[in-house]
Amino acid sequence: MVEVFHEFIGYCKNIIRIISEYLLFQKKIEDKFQNIKGPRVLELPDRNKLRDGVQECLAYATNG
Repeated sequence: MVEVFHEFIGYCKNIIRIISEYLLFQKKIEDKFQNIKGPRVLELPDRNKLRDGVQECLAYATNG
C-alpha cells in the first residue's frame, strides 16, 4: 500500500509539472499573438486543476 501511495504522489508531481509547462507554453503563444514581450508570473495549479488533470489522466491511461 505504501508503494502505491508513493507512486500516486509521483504521478501528482508529474501532473503539476505538466500543467505548469502547459500554462507557460500557452502564455508564450498568447504573447506572440499579442506582440507582448516581457516576463510573466505563473501560478501553480490549484486543487481543481489538479483533480481535473488526474481525472483526465485516469480516463486515458492504459494501465492502472
